Parts: sequence; C-alpha cells; structure tokens
Amino acid sequence: MSAEPKDGGGIHGRNFAFELYASSRFLRAGLDVSYQSDADLNIFIANTLLHVECKRAVTENNLEALIEKAIEQIDRSCERNYNDRGLIVLSLSKLFWKIQMGLNQGNVADENELQSLLHPVSEQITREISARYTTKSDKVLGLVFHYKMPFYRRSNGFPAFINRFSFVSFSEPGSKNKAISDELSTQLKQSVYGRG
Repeated sequence: MSAEPKDGGGIHGRNFAFELYASSRFLRAGLDVSYQSDADLNIFIANTLLHVECKRAVTENNLEALIEKAIEQIDRSCERNYNDRGLIVLSLSKLFWKIQMGLNQGNVADENELQSLLHPVSEQITREISARYTTKSDKVLGLVFHYKMPFYRRSNGFPAFINRFSFVSFSEPGSKNKAISDELSTQLKQSVYGRG
C-alpha cells in the first residue's frame, strides 16, 4: 500500500475495484444501481437518477481537488436533466492507513478500543466536509466516505478489519434534496450488518 503510485495507469485497477465495492454497498442497501451515464455508477432513488462519482484519496494533498472534481463532474452530468442529482463516494482508507502507521502502535488492537478511537475522527471528518462543501452545488446530495482499517485481534491474533461507510448530507431541511438524502440515509442504515 505504501508503494502505490499517486496517479497514472498504476491506480486504474484500484480505482475500478473501489467503484465496484461502492456499487456492492449500494446494492446491499437494496438500491437500484446501474451504469447509464458517464458517471462511475448511477443510483435510482426517490424517482431521481443519481450520478455517483467515486474517488480514492491517496494523499492529503489531493483530497480537496478530488472532491472539487467530483462536484464538477456531477454538475456536468446533471445538465442533461434538471431533476438529476449526484453523490460523491470517497475512499479514505489510504489516509487512515498512513495515520495508523504514523502512530507506531502496531497493528494489534482490540476492536472496541479501535472503534472508539476512530469514531471521533469520523465525526471530525463529517464536520469538516459539511462545513466546506454543503453550499458548493445544489445538485450534489452529499458525500459518502469510506475507510477500511486492518488489524490483528489482540484476543486471538486473527486478522480483521473495521469497514465503514458514512453518509454526509449536504441537503437543506425542507428541500427536495433533503427528502432524497433522507431516503438514501435510511436505506444505508437499514442495511448495516448486525454484529455477530
């Protein structure tokens, strides 16, 4: 992971794999996923076609540029139909992995302890994204950020990972976008696997 190139042909396979991974998450939520526009994928929800742009942040330096590019792509896709909307799906796994390596705490952890450390980080990311991008485009419903954190269980040494998708809505209360965002959020929440 540390030797991954930042752009060019070497990342296309990983980008496409993330698009498929995002598609599978939406399918698990019972959403109608298709490939009918120039977007990475499409979702049909609440009688609205969503143009979904998937991005993988490889460095902190390219994070804002990726989000801005996704907004531009969604705005362009929505020009064809006024009622279309868009959604950004952003992988932060590489950045979380870099933070984990930078802490020099190794890869052995207790799952509950790791989740309690990651939860405030997720909340901070949600606040930052919301503050910066809520008013950038009335066509973008919001952003789903994803991270996967690998570790070895302290209790038995078995490999495991924490895998999270978090939805950050950009929609104003009472708007058409808010109704679509609420439906999307509900379907994502209802499809979270229970702990076993």
